[in-house]
Amino acid sequence: MRIFLVILLCLDVVFGYSYNDLLIDAQSRIYPKLIILQEGLTKQKEGDSITLGVVHMAEDEEIAHQIVQKIEHYHGHQIGVFHLDVQTIPFTALNPSMKIDALYLLKADAEHLKSAVAIGREKHIPIFVYDLNDLKYGALLALTIERSTVIYLNRSALSYSPRFNTVLYSIARFVNVGTD
Repeated sequence: MRIFLVILLCLDVVFGYSYNDLLIDAQSRIYPKLIILQEGLTKQKEGDSITLGVVHMAEDEEIAHQIVQKIEHYHGHQIGVFHLDVQTIPFTALNPSMKIDALYLLKADAEHLKSAVAIGREKHIPIFVYDLNDLKYGALLALTIERSTVIYLNRSALSYSPRFNTVLYSIARFVNVGTD
């Protein structure tokens, strides 16, 4: 029995990070809705589209495509009054000149996460992460499933992010993590 357990643990290390389907499902439903809670978004983007970039490492390309499919299944290509465009973007291809209105960062090493967060801060856009622990790199928001679905807002990232409707601030739990 111990040998079997050790083999399972080694396989997880060999094949990389495993994602929780239930968490991905919840994030795919909620993250696009949170984008449209930005204050002043209607005036800025009226008649335009919103682009959400699902940023991933090369080994997570398949899971990124699955997330795009889930978001398109749940929301179609419409979120509120806006056309929703969801794209997969490798961390290595992400750059400040891309037209992106929000980032959804999958698991990556610290260097790639910090680089993506810096681009998001420069563009003044919401930065969502898959893993709550990745808020420490300066991302704005993480959604987890505990006893219920919980939205965590990184208080230290609020000064770099757009303002949101007060509804989000009233339902979110605030944490103080991250580097400046």
